[in-house]
Amino acid sequence: MDLEQLKVLIDNEYVINDYCSGKALLKLDNTILDIDRFCIPKRQKELGYRIIYKPMAESLINCLKILNTHLNQVYRPSVSANGFVKGRGIKSNAEKHLAKKYILGIDIRNFFETITDGMIVETLEQHGFDSTIALSISKIVTINGFLVQGFHTSPTLANMIFNKLDLIFEQLDDNITYSRYADDLTFSSDAEIKLLPEIIKIIEEAGFSINERKSKIMKRGQNQYVTGLTVFDNQYPRIAKRIKKKLRLEVYYINKYGLRNHTLKKFNVNWRDFFGDPVVRKKIESAENDIHDYIYGWLVFINGIEPKFAEKCFALLRTKKIDTN
Repeated sequence: MDLEQLKVLIDNEYVINDYCSGKALLKLDNTILDIDRFCIPKRQKELGYRIIYKPMAESLINCLKILNTHLNQVYRPSVSANGFVKGRGIKSNAEKHLAKKYILGIDIRNFFETITDGMIVETLEQHGFDSTIALSISKIVTINGFLVQGFHTSPTLANMIFNKLDLIFEQLDDNITYSRYADDLTFSSDAEIKLLPEIIKIIEEAGFSINERKSKIMKRGQNQYVTGLTVFDNQYPRIAKRIKKKLRLEVYYINKYGLRNHTLKKFNVNWRDFFGDPVVRKKIESAENDIHDYIYGWLVFINGIEPKFAEKCFALLRTKKIDTN
């Protein structure tokens, strides 16, 4: 990026094209300051929307990617950080809490959006950045003074800023195991965890707050989930039984009937209507693609957690041609 473009980024606010409000404009020539704002419904509708910001100019996207690469060269993640860290993920995060009697899960409210440009400047300076450079970077990576979801730099910066809390929680109690995946904090122990008030105090003093609705204690004998994986035994984290049961059933029917027949049965459509009504045919073909993508997407994900289960399902699908071309 040339210096003039860099100066534009540092000296000006971003121009937000807001799709959330329904007043977005179709722009043919995007400037380096143009950002699209989207509202994506959360899986649980009552939890509202997730707001995502998408840079439109290729030069800004490249700037954020390159900046993120360099930030990762100076940031050394703690052993407890598992989100957005190369070689780690939800599986490594859950593995730390296998077969524990008590698991405390805490969710940080508005994790990215709570992080201010001031926090970023302070953290960068602690990593050896010149104060002027730190301030310039903070202006590039924030919108209206806050970190946002959608910028390549946001996950790394969030990890850098939360690192001091990671180090505190790792040393909190010798009987407690701690890990974090993005905004999900997990504490586990074979003894009752009585440090919740102290944990909340540490979080709030650092400028964050907890989402009480998504924070809970899970006792042995109850369903115990860590970043979506069950941790009831001491072997390895597992995919929830309800998900595997549903996938196993879908794969069985596809293996037995074929994808198209299975789709027709699911939608209670006969072959006569399929061939005789273009609208019905289009609906079924679209549903086939959805079922295919759903199954394969889940199996690819599960392969990284429970490869034996995924391979059994893949083997069944390979015995019956799943595409319909």
